Amino acid sequence: SSVMRLKEENVDLRDIVQSYNLRGFSFREFLNLQTEMKFRAYSLEDILANHEQISKGILAKVRSLAYFQDYLHHGFYPFFLEKRNFSENLLKTMNMMLEVDILLIKQIELKYLSKIKKLLYILATTFPKAPNVSQLATDIQTSRATVMNYIKYLTDARLINMVYPLGEEFPKKPAKVMMHNTNLMYSFYPMTVEEQDVI
Repeated sequence: SSVMRLKEENVDLRDIVQSYNLRGFSFREFLNLQTEMKFRAYSLEDILANHEQISKGILAKVRSLAYFQDYLHHGFYPFFLEKRNFSENLLKTMNMMLEVDILLIKQIELKYLSKIKKLLYILATTFPKAPNVSQLATDIQTSRATVMNYIKYLTDARLINMVYPLGEEFPKKPAKVMMHNTNLMYSFYPMTVEEQDVI
């Protein structure tokens, strides 16, 4: 749980609390864990200049595409390593993000949780696109301003991403809204990425 970047928002905590932002696994990190290899990270410049050599070196050691679907489904969060039900863990984590990161930290009443959950569901089950704020406001029966605030809170909780053109940012309407990662997408609907979609 991100706890809504609590330190950044609370001046009193900045000098007291040392925080660390633990991001989800990259595909490289997931592949290293699954294969016990030690593939290193490459800069964008390295990839652009030497992509054929890099890919040949990786493919000589492991068939990476065989692990890609698993990564999309359950490889982003570290609890895939636990012997518990991944989907159940993910749903519990999402509920904690909604109830703690959003309701508690933002001091939103519990009666509004269903509206936030409905908004998240609508955003998750539509293709990445610019949100129709007026329609979303109608769908969850609230104001346009509240919809934009909820979208910001969902972004801060790392449940969704807002994508803006260069130089623009919140409170402007984003160009696209999408799920934070593919593991979250799977919790809303099943999907399969075919080999031809990747190559």
